[in-house]
Amino acid sequence: MSTEQRDYLEEHLPYELKMLRYTYGQMLQEQHYLSWNAHFESFAVHARNLVKFLTNSDTGNLKAGDFVQDYRARIGDEKGAMTRLLNQVFHLAKKRPKEVVDKFDTKDAKEVSDWIEKNFRDFLSKLECEQRDLFDKAKSDPNNDNALYITVGPTGPGGTQTACTASPVATTIKVGC
Repeated sequence: MSTEQRDYLEEHLPYELKMLRYTYGQMLQEQHYLSWNAHFESFAVHARNLVKFLTNSDTGNLKAGDFVQDYRARIGDEKGAMTRLLNQVFHLAKKRPKEVVDKFDTKDAKEVSDWIEKNFRDFLSKLECEQRDLFDKAKSDPNNDNALYITVGPTGPGGTQTACTASPVATTIKVGC
C-alpha cells in the first residue's frame, strides 16, 4: 500500500465523510440564508469528492478502484439530485436554476448523502482487513469530534489560519493587539 493510500484511509476519507455529515446536519437547522448557503456549498464539495472517489471518476486522484480491484459504485435513481447539485454549485452556468422548484434542496441532499453512506459502507466492506483497520470510523463522525474552536486575530502579513483535517489540529495566531 502506498503512502497516499494510507493517508486517504487514515485522514482524507474520514475528513470528507465528517464534513459531509456535519454540513448536511447544518443544512437542516434554522439559520440565516447565507449561512445555509455556505453549509450547502461545503456539503456540495464533500459530496462531489466522495461521489467521484466512489465512482472512479476523479482524474488525477486516488479512486475506490485503487483500493479494491474492479470496485465502482453506480449512480442510479439519485442521478437527478446529483446532476442538480453539480450544475448548481460548481459552475456559474448560463442555465443555472432560478426557480425554487428547480434548485437543489434538503430532500436532494438526503438522497445524495444516503447514496454516499450506502456506497461508502459497501466500499469499506470490500477492503482487505489491514486496509479497513486504517479507517477510523470515529474520525468520520462529527459527534465524536473534540470541539476545537478557532479564534482568528487581526489579519495581515503573518496572521493566518490553516485548515483542519480529520484529526483536528489548528493553532491560533494573533497578530497585533
